[in-house]
Formats: sequence, C-alpha cells, structure tokens
Amino acid sequence: MTALEVHTTHEPSSCTISVIGPVIACNIVKLRDHMHALFARTPALNAYLDLGCCTYIDLDGLFFLANVRDELARAGGTMRLVHTPPLIVRLLRQHNFDDLIDTDPHDQVDGETKGPKAKTSLSQGPVTRHNPD
Repeated sequence: MTALEVHTTHEPSSCTISVIGPVIACNIVKLRDHMHALFARTPALNAYLDLGCCTYIDLDGLFFLANVRDELARAGGTMRLVHTPPLIVRLLRQHNFDDLIDTDPHDQVDGETKGPKAKTSLSQGPVTRHNPD
C-alpha cells in the first residue's frame, strides 16, 4: 500500500487540506474520512485541496474529488484545487475532469494568472515537439 498523508490548516470559514502522496483506490478511505470529519463540523466549508505534493491520482481518486466537490456545493460550500502539479492537471484533462481544474489564486502574479485555466478545451490541436539537433 502506498502511503498518503493529509494535513489541514483551518481558518474561520475555510480550510486548506494538503495531500502528500498518491490519491489512489487503496488510500482514498483515509482522505475521505478526514474530509468528511471536517465537513461534518462545517458543512458550508470552502475547502482548498492543496495537491502540490500529490504524486498521482487514479480514476477512483478523480471520481472521489468530483463527489466531494458536489457534496460541498449541495451544502453551500466550495472545493478548489490549488498548487496542482502539471501531471495531475494532465490526468484531469485526459479523463475529462476539466471542471475540477480551477484557476489557482496562488499562481497569480501582478493580476495575471500563471496556473491552469478552468474549462480548458482538450482539443488544442496537434502537439509539436522541437528537436534541438
């Protein structure tokens, strides 16, 4: 089993949940239990899921994130992914979970967004590679 660590930083109406390691089928229960305990105390919570140290997400993890986002929305809360590594963004887009990709306010510099854009199209044309020979 691959280890997963979950750390939480609380603020009055929001929290940041930091994930360290992979979010995969064999360890989703730990993350689910942690998040459900938070949401039971504050149902309309605005949650920031920090994936900066997340190494991988499988399909079970993607469905889990979508379900958590929907549960929070029904309760009047929100969930945003922050510090999402390029590999995780690629997996989200590859499996049509673009709606989970949000603009990361932590990636803004002088008002310009440097992180991934929400609802980015998967069909952006052919990929060309430059070979510096």
